Amino acid sequence: MALVENKRTLGAVLSAVACAFAVSAADAQDIDFGRQIYTESCAACHGASGTGDGEFANYLTIKPSDLTLLTKKNHGTFPYLDIFHIVDGRTGVRGHGSKDMPIWGTVFTREIGETGSPYGSELRIRTKIVALVDHIESLQK
Repeated sequence: MALVENKRTLGAVLSAVACAFAVSAADAQDIDFGRQIYTESCAACHGASGTGDGEFANYLTIKPSDLTLLTKKNHGTFPYLDIFHIVDGRTGVRGHGSKDMPIWGTVFTREIGETGSPYGSELRIRTKIVALVDHIESLQK
């Protein structure tokens, strides 16, 4: 009986370890995906490091935000949902004070088009935004 119990325990431990590695790999993949989206969509204005010093920053009417200070400005908590809505831009939340920043939810919608099901394209759009916000969170000082 003890041998059977030990096998169950070992099986549970191995399953937990396998899940932990799978989640870690998925998280790393999301960060890489988010970094890619950031580089393609945000870095020109916000800069590679997120400090607002992108190559186009000097040509903009409103200076791009320093994305590395979002947690600090929010009393030590990254404002994930607020940043998600700002990046998405389709909900009417305009954290930049104007519509100078592209509405990325709309841009991603055009890129992705209709896929799979009525909700398929929206899931892909939100996946991109989540990966992007995850990357922005990783830039915090």
